[in-house]
Amino acid sequence: MPLRYPKEPPRALSELAERNLDLVRQLDAIFTVIYDQEIGTGITAVAHGLSFTPKMVIPVPHCLAMVCEAQKPDSKNVYLRASNLCVCNVWVIP
Repeated sequence: MPLRYPKEPPRALSELAERNLDLVRQLDAIFTVIYDQEIGTGITAVAHGLSFTPKMVIPVPHCLAMVCEAQKPDSKNVYLRASNLCVCNVWVIP
């Protein structure tokens, strides 16, 4: 699904703010965010609660840590591993 964003420059700062707010609303419809998940140094399963298997997972740590997918997601969980124990938000993309 392509995002809608006007090509012509905004006439006022308020118009730019409204365009950006609309863009964020469009992104919210695409992404699902799982907030504040504790990820360990071993394989950590995080339940996504979706009716489909995600194609992409983006972990966003709250601290200085490297977080990556430990294995492919399945119909119930995404699997992550961190360089050190941390908390992160997990963006799930269909």
